[in-house]
Amino acid sequence: MIVHSLYAENIFRFHRVQLTDLPARGVIAIQGPNESGKSSILEMLNLALFGRTSKFSDNNLGQVICWGETRGEVRLSFIANDGKRYVVTRYLDTEGSHRASLVSQDEADRDSPVAQGVVSVNRAIVKRLGFGYADFMEILFLTQQGESNGWAREATLRRLSGVALLEQVVEEFSDEVIEMAGESQNSGHRIEQIQEMLEELDLDEDSLESLESERKAVEEARVVLDRRIRQIRSFDTALQGAISQVEEGALPRLGPSDDLMQWKREIHNALDSLDTLDRVCNENVMGVEEMPTRHLRTVIHRREAALVELEGLMDEMRLQKDRWKRWLGETVPHPPQQTFQEQEEPNQHKNYLIVRTQLQRRRDHALMWQQRLGWGSSLFALTTVMLTILWHLSLLANMDSVPQEMVLGGGDIQMTVGAAWWSWSHASFAILSGLVAAVGSLGFWRFTMLKRRIFKQMQAQDKQARYGTEQVRRLEAVLNKPVLARFHELITLTDAPWTEQLSRWLVGTGASLTDSSLASEAQQELKDEVQAMVIRLTGDRQQLNQRLGDASTERESLSERIYQLEEAMTEEQHRRSEDERLRRELTTTHKEHVAQRHGVRVREISLELLAGAQRAFNTRFDREMRRWVSELAPRYTQGRYRYLRFNEEMKIEAFSNEQNGFVHMESLSSGVQRQLYLALRLTLAQALSAHAVKGAQLLALDEPFAFFDQERARLALQALREPTDPLSQIWIATPHLPLMSQESLEKSDGVLISCKSDEHSLTHTEAPL
Repeated sequence: MIVHSLYAENIFRFHRVQLTDLPARGVIAIQGPNESGKSSILEMLNLALFGRTSKFSDNNLGQVICWGETRGEVRLSFIANDGKRYVVTRYLDTEGSHRASLVSQDEADRDSPVAQGVVSVNRAIVKRLGFGYADFMEILFLTQQGESNGWAREATLRRLSGVALLEQVVEEFSDEVIEMAGESQNSGHRIEQIQEMLEELDLDEDSLESLESERKAVEEARVVLDRRIRQIRSFDTALQGAISQVEEGALPRLGPSDDLMQWKREIHNALDSLDTLDRVCNENVMGVEEMPTRHLRTVIHRREAALVELEGLMDEMRLQKDRWKRWLGETVPHPPQQTFQEQEEPNQHKNYLIVRTQLQRRRDHALMWQQRLGWGSSLFALTTVMLTILWHLSLLANMDSVPQEMVLGGGDIQMTVGAAWWSWSHASFAILSGLVAAVGSLGFWRFTMLKRRIFKQMQAQDKQARYGTEQVRRLEAVLNKPVLARFHELITLTDAPWTEQLSRWLVGTGASLTDSSLASEAQQELKDEVQAMVIRLTGDRQQLNQRLGDASTERESLSERIYQLEEAMTEEQHRRSEDERLRRELTTTHKEHVAQRHGVRVREISLELLAGAQRAFNTRFDREMRRWVSELAPRYTQGRYRYLRFNEEMKIEAFSNEQNGFVHMESLSSGVQRQLYLALRLTLAQALSAHAVKGAQLLALDEPFAFFDQERARLALQALREPTDPLSQIWIATPHLPLMSQESLEKSDGVLISCKSDEHSLTHTEAPL
């Protein structure tokens, strides 16, 4: 990782820092007095890359902001190990807020955001650098407050050499060996337990089939018994319903005061109930009497036959009633045929209303003519009297009484004829009027007699109509509500043929229906028959209930046996399932036991191989470190110490010519120790680049020459000015440089940055010298 530019605002003591066009190879020296901000420049690298410094963690970053300011910013442009250029920017404030972003500056995706947010940016930078904050601080960054020996921890050395990873694998393998050995022992014990449990089970292969066959047979028997119980219960329920229907029938309670329709309805209901009862009994297989209603049905049929005969008589009554109603003019359909003779029906061609209307019209007509003839005969009689008087007067009168017109007519003949005409005309008119009066009187008498005869006919028709109306009323009173006791009233109604048949019916088959005393006996007979039938069927039901109880008891026994068999089958199935499970577990456990033993052996061999690999890694790392240190140590110690090695505790030992052997670092002078530690720091940086990351790397040293004299400082700086791959960019913060070193640095490709205590801004933009 190589830094290209650094920009900061209000960070540490600087209000503004801008370092651009930094060289990728060479030394970047930061010179200045104490408290001038040299270390702050190096800490800005830490802050930009990892979001923290050696003094401040991510929890108190607000303290890095310059005094008097509320916010700060740091931006670092660097080239990562993948060869691409990135810019990381962090924004801070005194409230503890921290924002970060990582942007790619590569030509292919310039200004393309890579990550946003502190956590994402930190992860992205570690991924692209190949190391984190701890490795950077222990290997690539030397602070003023570093360890006194300037050396890395043992864990870091083991991680660089690759031994740490192998040790981690060895530790995991060792834990696995212990764990798998315990598991193998446990699986062996489990195999023994399973074998003992299988011996205790001692399964019989035919036991389950035998239990299944027995259970199936018992279930079939229970199914047959259930069907039988259902049949008994169904038959008993149907029989009870049929008996209740017969008992609840109203027929035994009917008497003469009930009408025919109620009798017919109850007889029909009773016969239906008996049919239902017979059908129930005939369809059963329970040993019940098949026709228990024979005697009761005979009694009911006798009553039904009597009612049928009565209905025939009632039809004759209805015909007679309809004939009277038709004669009386009421709207009644004309029957297709007549039972009685046509002469027996009054006015068979015309009803009463028509005949009476006709008679009324004839009477009115006769009355009209009677009145007319009476007035006419009276008028003509008066006219006859008047003419007769005039005629007699004309005979006694003289010619003077002849009209003057006759005298003036001329001659005697004319006078004689005129007088005769006058006399004859009065006599003729008198005779004619008398004849007309006589004829009128005769007509008046005739129409008077006709009127009287018609009146008598009308009286006869009215009388017959009243009689017919009474007949219709009495018939309708019985027929509309045919109460049996009221049929006695119709015996004296007419002399129709059905009256004789009705009388025979009332004293014969209908006597038990219409006579109160006989009806009571008939009702009692019917009740006795019903009761006798119910008693017989009740006994049958008791037998059925006994059989039902026996069947229920037997069914409970079968159910109990089925339950026992199912329990036994469940237990046997459980034992078989347990046996199958144990055998599967035995197979699985045996495989696991073999695999565990194999795994233990494999891991033991692996541990042996890893132990050899650790020794090889240590040897190789020791050899490489010796080679690198042997190359660098003479350059920093003027050739006095050429060989260094690592003991078993990863401690450094140096070969001393004066003592003719390897000595511990603590036995050397402080200046020599720091010279050797500086060489070791460069060696570790090379090891990090060789084993952990790829590409060019920087090295940051904060006052590495603190305890060096001028000569040692000059030699160390001269050695650092000769960077070796992959350490190409070396940052050095120091209070002062030797004069010769400053001149040498300015002539090379290095950069010298000067800091002053009284300045709070730092800018470096010129290109390398």
